[in-house]
Amino acid sequence: MRTQSPTDRVKPLTVTQESILDALRQARRPLTAYALLECVPVGGPPQIYRALDKLMSRGLVRRVETLKAYVWCENTSLGLGCCALAICRSCGHVDVLVDDTLGTCVGDWLGRVNFSADKAAIEVLGLCAACSTISGT
Repeated sequence: MRTQSPTDRVKPLTVTQESILDALRQARRPLTAYALLECVPVGGPPQIYRALDKLMSRGLVRRVETLKAYVWCENTSLGLGCCALAICRSCGHVDVLVDDTLGTCVGDWLGRVNFSADKAAIEVLGLCAACSTISGT
């Protein structure tokens, strides 16, 4: 996994990065890079992807692999720790769940199978509390 340089966290965000972060905050749901391009007209997809990479390296944004989309991390103090994403299959809401023990468990498991990870994504699909109430499950 890519490690973050100490200077990554102290550099101010660019206008494009701020605009993307604002768009994700306002959407309060995952957005694809192309949906972000509609919200933040900045030249083209390469600029969006570069900005998203920087935001992810700071722990401000997470990629939702299942949806091929990005979500704002509300609790930025959690940083780059191992996380799980709870994705509602009905409304698309995503909760970012970060827990130090999760990273330890994944690291222990990978060590037991002698696996060197480049990236880890734990995504759980189901129904959020609101949709569970509506569907009666």
